[in-house]
Amino acid sequence: MKFWELTYVLDGVHYVERQQGVTKMQARSVIVQRYKRQIDFKSVMEVAHG
Repeated sequence: MKFWELTYVLDGVHYVERQQGVTKMQARSVIVQRYKRQIDFKSVMEVAHG
């Protein structure tokens, strides 16, 4: 598993969080499924560890 740092904007608020996932898309899908809406991702970067 890889760890990803996701930066995104939701309702005008910037969020940064780490998610575990095999791929970048898998990590992004965790966020999308949580909010069940379109997310404005600013960056998704692989990080060395969680």
